Parts: sequence; structure tokens; C-alpha cells
Amino acid sequence: RHGDHEVIWHNGATSGFRSYLGLERATGRAVVVLGNTDKGVEPIGRRLLGVPEEEAGDAAPVAPVWIGAGLAVAFTFLGGLSLLRTARRRELDRVTVVAAVVWAFAYLGLAHRMGDWSVVPAWLWPLGAGLAVAAATVAVTRWSALPVVDARVPWRRLLSVASSLLAAVLALAAVSD
Repeated sequence: RHGDHEVIWHNGATSGFRSYLGLERATGRAVVVLGNTDKGVEPIGRRLLGVPEEEAGDAAPVAPVWIGAGLAVAFTFLGGLSLLRTARRRELDRVTVVAAVVWAFAYLGLAHRMGDWSVVPAWLWPLGAGLAVAAATVAVTRWSALPVVDARVPWRRLLSVASSLLAAVLALAAVSD
């Protein structure tokens, strides 16, 4: 409710774009507002429905800019750095390498989908992708010398890696269109 206006609404945001759908049944009016901005577009939609300006609210960022930019930068490099650290371990096995490679590229996908790329230099993502490829190359050079599973209880290691891979797939599915 906004004063004497009862508005049914839904909003959304992804990758630097915002949306708002508002419907006021009493008047039969509906609005759709789409914006390529980091600020919410809900106040614009409410004003178009006739809600007084003082009740419509102010446009504010959906999330602070530093969060979106931080996610973009952190996730871009996190997977590659983790894979590089894993690939250089003394005790390593093929199952661990596979999981680390999947996570390196899953983090790249998450960075691309979740980051606010309107405020982060565009060259950072390819740099992170290059780091992941370089780390994968280091891991692949050791591949032939690695055992399949290097653990006292192999089924626990396999279960751990399988759950890790499932988590990576679910994380990517959650942010994909």
C-alpha cells in the first residue's frame, strides 16, 4: 500500500539492468519500467501509477556498488588462484584436479553473471580467464603422473569431489537464465 493506492508489483535486477511491474486493480492501470541502471526503478513505476512523490520513495541502488564490483573481481580470480594452488600441491590426484578445474571455470561463470561489470574494467575478466587456463595447463602437465584417487578411504574422497562438482553445477544453474 502506498497511501490509498494498493499496488501489486514485482521487480528484478541482473547484470546492471533493473525492472519493475506494477498493477493497480482499482484503476485498471499497469506499468512496466525497464532500466539499464544500478538504481531501483520502482519509484518511477509507482509515480506512473499515480502514487504521490513523497510516498513513491527514492531510487536507490539495489545493492551497494562495491558488492557487485567486489563479486566480479573476487570471483574472477578466486577459481584460477585456487586451481593454481591445487595444481602445485605435492599430494594430488586426478579426481581433485578435475574438481578444481570445474570450480575454476564455475567461478568465472559466477563472476560474469553476478558481477557489476558497469563499474569494473572490462579487461579483468579475460585476465581471470587467462589465469584459470594457465592454472589448468599446470594441472594437465602433471596429469599422467597422478594417481586416480590419493586417499586412505577412496570412496570418501570420491564422495567429497562428487558433492563439490554438484555444488558447482547448482551454483551456475542458480544464476543462469
